[in-house]
Amino acid sequence: MSDLMKITTPILPKNYVNNVKSNQNSSQDVFNLVDLARVTKPNDRSETPDNNGLNLATQQEMKHALGALLKDPGLAITSLRRLLLMSTVLLTITGDNAEKAEVNTLINSLTLNEQELLTEIFSQQQGISSFQGEFFDALRNLLSGTTSAEFKESIGALLKAITGHVYSKDILDSISINLDQYAELMRSVPEAYEALKNLSANFKALGQSTELLDVNTFNEMKDSLISVLRELNSSIYVSEKTMNLTALIVYNLSKFVNDKDEINAAFDNFSRFLPEEIRESYKQALEDYLAVATKQSESAVLHSKIIDNLSEVIKQHLDGRFNTPAVAQEINNILQSLAAAPSSFTPLLHYILPLQLGDSSALAELWVDPDSSKGGESGDTPIKIFFVSDIDTIGHFEIEMMVIANKIDLYMFCPTDYTDFFRNYKDRLIQICKNTSYSFSNINIEPLVKERRLDEVFPKLNIKRSGVDVRA
Repeated sequence: MSDLMKITTPILPKNYVNNVKSNQNSSQDVFNLVDLARVTKPNDRSETPDNNGLNLATQQEMKHALGALLKDPGLAITSLRRLLLMSTVLLTITGDNAEKAEVNTLINSLTLNEQELLTEIFSQQQGISSFQGEFFDALRNLLSGTTSAEFKESIGALLKAITGHVYSKDILDSISINLDQYAELMRSVPEAYEALKNLSANFKALGQSTELLDVNTFNEMKDSLISVLRELNSSIYVSEKTMNLTALIVYNLSKFVNDKDEINAAFDNFSRFLPEEIRESYKQALEDYLAVATKQSESAVLHSKIIDNLSEVIKQHLDGRFNTPAVAQEINNILQSLAAAPSSFTPLLHYILPLQLGDSSALAELWVDPDSSKGGESGDTPIKIFFVSDIDTIGHFEIEMMVIANKIDLYMFCPTDYTDFFRNYKDRLIQICKNTSYSFSNINIEPLVKERRLDEVFPKLNIKRSGVDVRA
């Protein structure tokens, strides 16, 4: 690696005279790197060529991508529908049996039957809501009842330590993937490519090990990685892509917590704000959670068929397997929609449910706000549910429900031709609920006039995304 940055001085002809006058700065002041007053204007990336490697046509499209995501609640199912349709068309026109088998596999991998539906919902819930259980419910209550910034910061530090420990192997896998991507950018530099691939393999092996992670081994690998990154970032091979990958790798390294001493230190800092008589109960609740969560992380009891298979399709797309522009664009749209996860920009639970029911197919997305801003008179936490579905033989549906104290307000918007049909089912819905603890306080079924945007159904998104330019 030490030879990467060696640049030899060009050999000039004998008696060569350089007639170009040097343009020396008259000021003899040494430039101060930390003097921010000298920075008069930040570098405007919109004025530079598109070098970020994203699959958006222009920088202007990038500005609109997040806004479009907010406004289109069915972006994933729309793109998934088109992707499956294109696959079906390919299935009918291709004469290659191998290609037909591959397309059939793709279609089957991205759809569910009725027996798989409930398992898929629970699997996706496990993946999108990590902070579940009594311990985290208690933390939420503490957060809602305090105005102390220091106390809130201690809770944040504790959560970071917990997730870094429970998902340590996932973090190692992410680092390995980042290094593979970096290595691809260094293919023309064999020494750098080999060093990055070796580091990637080491981090991946450490993450897949069934034994307890050794802190010393990780620290040695981290030091080697930082050394390689530092050398590459000061070389002639540095670019915006490599800098972005470096930032991702460093961020993932910072999240890794293998030593429980860090969790204990974070808990001790947090417990300073608790009454002494309840500290031990919180400590025990944390220990119980860590014991269960670690086992679940290692065994991976539930797997989402749709998310796992979508991930594989996306991986194949990023590897260049899908060369058809239309297919690539739909996969990009799915990627954008999946970015609207609770851990990213949208504080909603998000489920993707493509169904194959006999000869009919239905592609649906379910959005759940477990803490709607519109409160009830009883003081119970309201839950808002938004269900968007397209059935190929019927059309587009939207169902909106507000649940407060086991009372349900339901609004269904369906194709005009089916309005009377579904209105006749009101009594049946009421009868079904009699066998549960829930009841309907209101059922409205109306024709769908216009498909609504996500921020129209959940107005608080415009407030909670205050750090994002949703006007773009």
